[in-house]
Amino acid sequence: MARVASWLSEDLDDAASRAAGFRAMGHVSYAKSCYDEAVRYYQAALEIFTSLGRDLESGRTLTSSLQSLIYLGRYDDAFAYAARAQEIFYRLGDHLRLARLASNVGNILFRQDRYTEALAKYKEAHATLSRLGEHRDVAAVLSNIAVCQISLSRFDQALESHRAARDYCERNGLGLLVATADYNIAHLYYLQGDFQRAIEMYQTSREHCRAIGDSYHLALCDLDESEIYLELNLNTEASRLAEQAEAGFGLLGMTYERAKATVTHAIAASRRGQPSLASRLFRNARRLFADEHNTLWPALIDLYRAMLLQRD
Repeated sequence: MARVASWLSEDLDDAASRAAGFRAMGHVSYAKSCYDEAVRYYQAALEIFTSLGRDLESGRTLTSSLQSLIYLGRYDDAFAYAARAQEIFYRLGDHLRLARLASNVGNILFRQDRYTEALAKYKEAHATLSRLGEHRDVAAVLSNIAVCQISLSRFDQALESHRAARDYCERNGLGLLVATADYNIAHLYYLQGDFQRAIEMYQTSREHCRAIGDSYHLALCDLDESEIYLELNLNTEASRLAEQAEAGFGLLGMTYERAKATVTHAIAASRRGQPSLASRLFRNARRLFADEHNTLWPALIDLYRAMLLQRD
């Protein structure tokens, strides 16, 4: 796919074909977790499609860019791209792409810890996607609804949504998404305090992630398990897994998740009698969250740092 996209973008004289090639290369870069590179390719495609007056293709390219911008913490750019795409799809009367766009806007809001707003967007998307969308569209939005419900402590609703997503994926032959649903159910068990069952499911999910090269969910497994071990006061194991998660998210360029892993690492270090390391890690995490324009976590970190100083 990458070779074909490269040929399209470099060797064809037709501008629209070159733009399609750039967008395809953006998809490849996104799949490889190379988000900066993906954004550059999408931007190159967008400039060509815009110059040609290809509104639908411009809207599709804007939407394709959103998840990479989200992972890079470029939320203002993501909202601006979403607004441009929304105007195009409204004008064209494209209800399916408007629904997909609503789901993507939900992703932006979720990353900013704006869970109630995100849930409303996901439900808005589901209302249309359940009628018009492809199987993957429906599965993704059901999973997103469940994750939002977890963040809002609506655990019974979340388990029902996760099971609905898993059943839907299994019925429609979406094997990889079944595995993702299993990961999400493991996370829910963790949040409910069923640590043994959660750890068993994380181990299964981790093996699957390694087999398919899913670096993102592999790092998420490390992060979640590190938090479990922190809860169990097994701080050496918590430190090890949190450090792995930091490295994994760092390679992916995912600042928000890396910062969360750094906080867990810092707390484990403080409990292991390593105040200097803990203080440095807290400072690093605070800086990362500030880069994300997140206001909640820096305040929590300031509280952790005050407690650390009090103990010293």
